[in-house]
Amino acid sequence: MMNFMLKKMLKQILKDSYFIDEIYLKTSSRIEALGYVFLFALMVYTLIEREVRKSLKENKEPLIIPGKVKTHALTGKNILELLENIIVSIITFEDGSIQRIIGNKLNGNIQRLLKLSGFCENIYTQDYI
Repeated sequence: MMNFMLKKMLKQILKDSYFIDEIYLKTSSRIEALGYVFLFALMVYTLIEREVRKSLKENKEPLIIPGKVKTHALTGKNILELLENIIVSIITFEDGSIQRIIGNKLNGNIQRLLKLSGFCENIYTQDYI
């Protein structure tokens, strides 16, 4: 069952040109490594989608997605559409230090989405490494 769902989600994501255009790899080890990167990215994508849906169900208040539609069943694609307009400016100073700032004010809907997914605005401005 899990294998079928994984294949279905991977097929749906790979159909979308938003994620993949053309990829040229020469060695089989690089192709295999890229496959693992895709698999890991898909797991993160799925976990964020599941966390947001779970939080929305507990919260009982729908989220507004592009098109002014209220929903409790966000897809990963909806989440990415909401987050894609966030602009992060990176300023590098002469001493080599770096500062990240959010270039546009996050509306309440995006702030709520970040909170539902277990993050906050600081994920865009702070180093976590």
